[in-house]
Amino acid sequence: MGVTILFAVVFLGGQALEYFEFIEGSSFTWQEGIYGSAFFGLTGLHGLHVGLGAVILGFVLIRGLYGHYSADRHLSVSTASMYWHFVDAVWIFLVVVLYVGAGAA
Repeated sequence: MGVTILFAVVFLGGQALEYFEFIEGSSFTWQEGIYGSAFFGLTGLHGLHVGLGAVILGFVLIRGLYGHYSADRHLSVSTASMYWHFVDAVWIFLVVVLYVGAGAA
């Protein structure tokens, strides 16, 4: 779980770097029509969910280290796992639509 949290932080750093390069390097901003608004809006919202997921996973990790979970008591672990997998699935959709789809248009 710690590695997943680390990858979430790396992802958010990569997203921030990508935003910086788009805005400073190529003048691609959220004001660049529908695609710019959709790109920055959807990826930004996804980044917020990744950050929230990392915080949730951090709480689950800390509680796990303190022995708060057992075979009978693990609902928050399952819930955090489902949330994280949903965030992953949304990212796959966003990559296909915003990155791959934009290249085909």
